[in-house]
Amino acid sequence: LKEAETLANMGSWKWDASNQALVWSDGLYKILNKDPESFTPTWDSFFENVYSEDKPAVDEFLQQITVDHQSATLEYRIETNGVFRYLSLTSKPRAEGLKSQLDILGTVIDITDQKMYEMQLEQYSAELKRSNEDLEQFAYVASHDLQEPLRKIRAFGDRLMNRYKGELDAPGEDYIKGME
Repeated sequence: LKEAETLANMGSWKWDASNQALVWSDGLYKILNKDPESFTPTWDSFFENVYSEDKPAVDEFLQQITVDHQSATLEYRIETNGVFRYLSLTSKPRAEGLKSQLDILGTVIDITDQKMYEMQLEQYSAELKRSNEDLEQFAYVASHDLQEPLRKIRAFGDRLMNRYKGELDAPGEDYIKGME
């Protein structure tokens, strides 16, 4: 399990409602940059580095799992030691056949790379959209600018044909017809 957590850049946790104990896996200690030898996990420490904008969602998540005993998921942001991360948190309560009244199991996955790729893709999409709009505008202007000279060539070609129809030889008439 430790190797799988390391490969997946994830951690797991368990909360026992009977003794209010929160247990973290080694992977979760690593993600949250805590030392398992000198650190005791609590709900407060679990979410101590959460961005202020994400705190209401964290509070709702805790309500769902600890009070309402519902499964829940949450994506939130943290900053530890100057390192910015996106985390995905999933939980599921277990109440049947256990010694305690309720256990909650959960996983935490570091999805920072995925979020960075998504933001980069959104940026590229916005740049591509802007570039396409610029190309469409250029094509419209170029098309409009080219239509007027073509109309003039056609109008003068018609005038030449009408005025000098009988005076031109066959190749001359073909040249003027080619302008139409």
